[in-house]
Amino acid sequence: MKKILSWICIVLGLVVLVFGTLEHLFKTIHDAKNYERNKSWWGEHHSENGDLVNMAYLDDIKTFRSPKDYDFKIPADTGNKNVDLYLWGDSYFEDIPAKALAHVHKYSFGRTYYEELHYKLDKTRRNVLIIGCSERFFRPYFSYQSIYKTVSKLADSPSVNAKPQPTVGAGKAAVALGINDLFNKNINQNLEYLLFNYNLLNRPRLLKADMNYMIFRRGSGSVVISEDGRNLFIKETLLPKHGYSCYEILADSDIDWYVKELDSVYEHYKAEGFDEVYLSVIPNAATILQPARYNRLLPRLTAHPDMHMPLIDIYPIFKNDSSPRRLYRSGDTHWNNNGMQIWLNMVNEILTRE
Repeated sequence: MKKILSWICIVLGLVVLVFGTLEHLFKTIHDAKNYERNKSWWGEHHSENGDLVNMAYLDDIKTFRSPKDYDFKIPADTGNKNVDLYLWGDSYFEDIPAKALAHVHKYSFGRTYYEELHYKLDKTRRNVLIIGCSERFFRPYFSYQSIYKTVSKLADSPSVNAKPQPTVGAGKAAVALGINDLFNKNINQNLEYLLFNYNLLNRPRLLKADMNYMIFRRGSGSVVISEDGRNLFIKETLLPKHGYSCYEILADSDIDWYVKELDSVYEHYKAEGFDEVYLSVIPNAATILQPARYNRLLPRLTAHPDMHMPLIDIYPIFKNDSSPRRLYRSGDTHWNNNGMQIWLNMVNEILTRE
C-alpha cells in the first residue's frame, strides 16, 4: 500500500511539474481558475483593492484598500484629429482608452513583454511614438535591445505560420544549455500557484496576514509596508541591489550608459519615420513617498547633457506635490486617477500642439 501511495505521489508531483513548466498547460489551468469566471473553492484568490493587497493577503486591512478609480474624460474636440499615436508601455498605461487622448485619429498600444506593437506609418498624418514604463522596469528593459524586435514595422512582423529558427550553437553567440533551461523561468511562482492558490485556503492565509500585520506591522512575501504605515510597496523596489530598485546606488557611468542607449532608440525610430518620439518613465511609489534613499535615476537622466530624447517628465510634478500620497493607490504598485490625469494632461498638451 505504501508503495502504491508513493508512486501516486510521484506521478502527481511530475504532473504538477510539467504543468508548471510548459507555458500553454499552465495557461490552461490559469484561465480555468481565473477569478472573473471562477468563484468556486478551486478558483484563484483575488482582491480588487490592489495587486499588493492581493499578494500579501491584506484584504481585511482598510488602510490599504484602493480599487481602481480611473475616470477617463473626452478631451475637447477641435475637429483636427491628425495624430496617429503609438504607445508602447506596461500595466500603468494599459487601461487608457483612445477617447482620453486628444487629436488622435488612430491609437495603437503594445504592452511590454505581453503584446508587440507594429506600425505602418501614414505620412499624411502626425506620427507620434511614446515609449512608457514604470521606473522599476526601466533598467531591466533598456539593458537589452529587445525594443527593436517588439516595436517594429508591420512588414517586419513574423508570419503567423513561420516556424522559429534555432539560435543555440551559432558561432560566438552559442549558449551553453544547463539544467535551468529545461524549466520555465517562473517555475517557482507557477508551482506555488498550482499547489496553494485556491479560494478554499483563503481564510487561513488572510488570518495569518492580519496577525502578521497587527502584531509585527509587516507584510508578507514580496510586499513591504511603508515607514509611515500608510502604503504598500513591492519589496524589489526597496532593495539595496536589484534591477527594479530605486534605492540601488548608480554610478555616473551607469547613467551615461542608459543615456547612450536611449539616444540610440530615439535615433532609430526617428529614422523609421516617426515625427516625434518621447520617453515617459513613471516614478516608483517609493521614489515619491519614501525618497530619503532614492538614487535619483530620473532627475539624473533629465539633467544629463547628452540626453536628446524628449521626455514626458512627471517626476518633478509628483515630487513637488503638496500631498503626494494622493497620486498612488495605497495597496497597489500603480498610480491612481489623480496621478494618471496629470500624465494624460501632459500628453494631451503635446498632442494638441500644431
